[in-house]
Amino acid sequence: MAAYSAVLRGASKVYVVDQVPERLAAAKKIGCIPIDFTKSDPVQQIMDHNGGMVDRAVDAVGYQAVDNSGKKEKPNIVLDNIIAVTRPTGGLGCPGLYVPSDPGAPDEQSGKGQILISFGKLFEKVRPMHRVKWINTNSRRVLP
Repeated sequence: MAAYSAVLRGASKVYVVDQVPERLAAAKKIGCIPIDFTKSDPVQQIMDHNGGMVDRAVDAVGYQAVDNSGKKEKPNIVLDNIIAVTRPTGGLGCPGLYVPSDPGAPDEQSGKGQILISFGKLFEKVRPMHRVKWINTNSRRVLP
């Protein structure tokens, strides 16, 4: 949905990072550039294809992200990757779900909702970071 929204809003290039062939094929079908993160580092793949860093990046995954093998949960990987691939003064969006506690987390910190990210790089490169609030149209309530 995030990728399709970017296409509809006129983004010149939209990269979709995933490991599921059907989702990557669907992304290509709507005009996106599919990136299979199990093949090699997705940040490098995007930078090679784009000729450098991107202007904007979105984490639409959240705390259930997995490492580059596609097998082990790694809650911080998408946040770290979007920080790494976005140019200085670029923008980040984070509609991905992060929770205050996760009993099934891969480590104690993540279980407490404490996700280790490259905060120094975030502060150095990307000043505006937006968190999307979703509106439940059935109840007219804003969801955090």
